[in-house]
Amino acid sequence: MARHDAWKRWGTPSSSSGPSSNGSTARPASALADSFPASLTRDQAEVFTLAHDQESLGRRSVAREVYQQYLLKWPKDSSAGEVHFRLGELAFEEQSYANAIGEYATVARDFPDSPRAPEALLRTAEALNKVALREDAERVLAQLVKRYPNSAAAARGRAQLGGSSTAKKPAN
Repeated sequence: MARHDAWKRWGTPSSSSGPSSNGSTARPASALADSFPASLTRDQAEVFTLAHDQESLGRRSVAREVYQQYLLKWPKDSSAGEVHFRLGELAFEEQSYANAIGEYATVARDFPDSPRAPEALLRTAEALNKVALREDAERVLAQLVKRYPNSAAAARGRAQLGGSSTAKKPAN
């Protein structure tokens, strides 16, 4: 099934599968997940692209559902770390910081070689700060700097550690 055919089946912002409270006609996330055609669910890239596109359109619940379906079907796939990271981002945006921390932790623990692993640690620290767990956030930042010292995320982590009021100054 071509990608554009999948859009017809699941609905785009202009399709008519029934209005929602905001005037959108998107199908509910559960209906989306249940309607995956077998040909599409065999292609990881297609499912990931669909989820990412839904996320880009602001359809968080649909994107979350598709990402979760991806993980049910391909939990150890090379892109699963990215999927967990995206789920963490969705949770963070919705201020569901405990869920965000869990998803980011999965990336760091289960997919340490993922390009998203350093960023997942940085975002974990940011979520911990949001729930006032500053010392835990600092420990995560220190772990980030130690595990991925040359990453852009580590550079931002070092800057956050340096600006922390409780960060320990190095001995001279």
